[in-house]
Amino acid sequence: MPIQIDDVITSIEVELEAAIKMRDKAAAEVKYILKAATDQGRRTLSADEDGRVNDLFTARERAKNDIVGIEAKLRQARQAKADELETAELQREQHDSGAPRPATDRRVASVSIGHEERTYRADTDRKGAQFLRDVSRAFLFNDAESQMRLSRHMAEERVERAVYLQGMQERAAGDSTTSNWAGLTVPQYLTDMYAPATAALRPFADICNHHDLPANGMTVNISQVTTATSVALQTTELTAVSATSIDDTLLTENVQTASGQATLSRQAIDRGTGIEEVTMQDLFRRYATTLDSTLVTQSVTGLQALATLVTFTSGSPTAALLYPKILGAASGVEAALLAQATPTHAAADQRARPAVPLPGRRGRPEQLLQQGHPRPAAHRPRRGRRQQHRDQPGRRHQPGPGVRRPEG
Repeated sequence: MPIQIDDVITSIEVELEAAIKMRDKAAAEVKYILKAATDQGRRTLSADEDGRVNDLFTARERAKNDIVGIEAKLRQARQAKADELETAELQREQHDSGAPRPATDRRVASVSIGHEERTYRADTDRKGAQFLRDVSRAFLFNDAESQMRLSRHMAEERVERAVYLQGMQERAAGDSTTSNWAGLTVPQYLTDMYAPATAALRPFADICNHHDLPANGMTVNISQVTTATSVALQTTELTAVSATSIDDTLLTENVQTASGQATLSRQAIDRGTGIEEVTMQDLFRRYATTLDSTLVTQSVTGLQALATLVTFTSGSPTAALLYPKILGAASGVEAALLAQATPTHAAADQRARPAVPLPGRRGRPEQLLQQGHPRPAAHRPRRGRRQQHRDQPGRRHQPGPGVRRPEG
């Protein structure tokens, strides 16, 4: 059977559509992985996620290269079709040579009427298995021969059932609506999209200095110098100079565990779609929220117990009234820590108003926010100076009064 250029073009267009879908699918999965890591409050991807992202980037680049090649092949096929049409047009042209035609010249034309067999026939394939195989192979593997048979079948349908197909297209709706087919109009659930429960997450913990928790033990001891050395001017030559013995005390921090659980039935996991993933994501969000809240509100070692507090009370707060308070807080921190650290953040107490505008960088207004849990706000020129020991989610070392010092 001769190859039809229209069938070739159709198969190439199907290949192009499959390559585009592969490219878009890889990009969408990369976005989903990155969004999931962001929602969990993780700064880096896991080893499996990182490997999967690299594989997806490779697949996307391969799909891009395939698209370029397929588009070039499609252009060539369309050019071949144009050449065929031009050749057929030239063959239909007739030119009079001017020579006299004999009187006995008669043209005889013969017409035969026959029947060309259908591509899919009931007498050779009563159950339609060949048709279903071609549909599957054309969709899954982009099989060119299957696509050609399907295209030929659709052309046959348009010829033999033209009146029926036209009647179906022009028929007015209203005889039967989806309400009459409740059993066959299946509702769809976007299982890859869901609205999670809101959570404050861990904005304050993310600006703290992070250190890995030691592998063993339930306490962490840090040396805190409580008696410093001394330096004074020498009275005269050869006289004794100032001397003070340095001394330290142990700053002991307890290892605390933040944990939670949710019980799911075996049926929910086996028969549900993404239930365990949604549950784990919510547990991670609860963990991040609890960690951040503990760092701020825990007695003795929390931010509220150790921070330099500045009270700001006003029935009509403005940036002009609030800004001196920010400067006063920064001055208090510098006075308490001297050269050990530089203030970089301002945190709002729970009694603060929901939104107070502050002058931001380059003239842009920034806001000091407070909803539920204290959140850091305003100027963030560099990392904060508060330290936090942590290991895996669920275990955390709460910093104490003597742990506030610069990195390095």
